[in-house]
Amino acid sequence: MLLSKGFEVEMYTGTPKGDIVGFSDQIVASLDGFVREPDQRNVEYTTAPLCCYDRLLCAL
Repeated sequence: MLLSKGFEVEMYTGTPKGDIVGFSDQIVASLDGFVREPDQRNVEYTTAPLCCYDRLLCAL
């Protein structure tokens, strides 16, 4: 029996000094599957949990 697994990929969209660049809202609006973190510097892409690991790789 395989466990269901999913991926969560988090990307930082600020400057090295921690300033908010301000385009995370555009990423979320333009690309399916992306959500914005509350501090608006990070966006996340999350796949659905799957038991077929080959399909999970394709979901990325």
